[in-house]
Amino acid sequence: MKKVALVVSISYQEESKAAFLQALSDHQQRSLQTEAGTLQFELLQPDELSNTIMIFELYANQEAYQAHDQGSSLARFKEQAGAMITALTVQQCSVI
Repeated sequence: MKKVALVVSISYQEESKAAFLQALSDHQQRSLQTEAGTLQFELLQPDELSNTIMIFELYANQEAYQAHDQGSSLARFKEQAGAMITALTVQQCSVI
């Protein structure tokens, strides 16, 4: 089965930076520790965009990605940080 990658861009309210980054970091750790199919979850800070985070996620296969997408960690992150998010884009990619 093919691996699945996501490239995510999230902009957030600048005044919520500390709380947003903590919620995202907690989600990252939960995903890596409790989701066997989550292979990589990297948080990237663009040099020119202080209130935007890029995420690179790598999953073992489509089923692993779907488990993550429907899982409790992502639901918890959305509950904690959803109101802080001002823009979100997700690109699902096939690994070639």
